[in-house]
Amino acid sequence: MQDKIILGILQYGDMTSYGLKKAIEKSTALFYNASMGSIHPALKKLESSGYIDAINRVENGRAKKIYSITKRGRDYFSAWLSEGLPLGKFRDETLVRLFFFGHLKVNERRKNILNHIALLNEQVEILEILKKQITNIDIAENMKSHAQFQMATLDFGLAYFKFARDWYQKYFVDNLK
Repeated sequence: MQDKIILGILQYGDMTSYGLKKAIEKSTALFYNASMGSIHPALKKLESSGYIDAINRVENGRAKKIYSITKRGRDYFSAWLSEGLPLGKFRDETLVRLFFFGHLKVNERRKNILNHIALLNEQVEILEILKKQITNIDIAENMKSHAQFQMATLDFGLAYFKFARDWYQKYFVDNLK
């Protein structure tokens, strides 16, 4: 998935690996994050496949490698997008731990669940602030269709974290045994 995210971000413009990391943090990190340790191998793979090119440039006395998507990369990315929306597997480490919470003492269960609800509340607040900030941005006409789908993923994240918070509250806080 990392290679697809990199290709998608490079569709908007050329970037360094650090720029890609920052772009991922500001866009897809809600549902797919990346570290520099995973970005660099993905860039090498994409470059060796001919999906991206890299040029070395010196800016302010520092050597930088700038990546850009090739026509082959655009075609590959478009073909991947055209495959449609698969039903993804739901993987959540939180649920794995919750599955085994019967092994914890009641007070530990309650403490962990209350802490998790607090984290969910923080995430809801962060996403609501982000949504307000984005709503006030003037979007160029040629970017409106992109923004529509990007905003939809933000709305999904917001709904997901609200649902999870409410679910934990309903099933565990008042009825924890």
